[in-house]
Amino acid sequence: VNTAAFQSAVTSVIPLIPDAALSGSLPILQGTIDLPADSYLATTLPYDQGYTVTVDGRPQPYEKVNTAFVGLPLTKGFHKITITYQAPFKLLGLICSLLGFLLFFTLLRPWRRRFNRDRTGF
Repeated sequence: VNTAAFQSAVTSVIPLIPDAALSGSLPILQGTIDLPADSYLATTLPYDQGYTVTVDGRPQPYEKVNTAFVGLPLTKGFHKITITYQAPFKLLGLICSLLGFLLFFTLLRPWRRRFNRDRTGF
């Protein structure tokens, strides 16, 4: 790794200031940042297709940075950033699980009647 090239490319680290009122709510990362020049936001969130990133209330595309994390370019100025995550195929998985339970209990019903009839002798 060329450390000198890295240090010359990274001039400063400006922290994203997180909002304190987020405990238990939908966004996984929300905060503000004031940039003196065009820059790049690099997070430690692992890259996946389920993220939604908004900058100043507008959707923003994101990309993989540092080989594994979510990042995006930002312009100079003050920005409010919100990152949310929805697991891909979560809804499909929920529907399949519910259908599986329905099928299981539907198939269990005749067996249960037969079992109860055998026990009581009727």
